[in-house]
Amino acid sequence: MPIINVRLMRPRPETAWGITIIGGKDQPGCPLQVSKVTPGSTAQSAGVRAGDKITRIDFKMTDILDHDDAQMLFDKPENQLSIALE
Repeated sequence: MPIINVRLMRPRPETAWGITIIGGKDQPGCPLQVSKVTPGSTAQSAGVRAGDKITRIDFKMTDILDHDDAQMLFDKPENQLSIALE
C-alpha cells in the first residue's frame, strides 16, 4: 500500500485536528491508526480517513511509539503537523 504524506494546518492551537487514534507499540497487534475523523475537521479536509495506518508523525516513526507518546505529538501546541498514512 502506498504511503501518503499529509500536512495538516489549523488556524490556532486550540483548534482540534479532528483525529482520534488507536494502537501503538504498547498495544500488540494494533499498529497506530486513525479510528475516527471528525466531519468538517482539518483532518477530513486533508483526506484523512478512519482506518488509515499512521506510519510517521512529524519526524517520528510510529512503530517505536506507545499510544500515549503518539497522542502527545498530536497534542503539541503547534499549527501544523505532518503525518504519513498507509
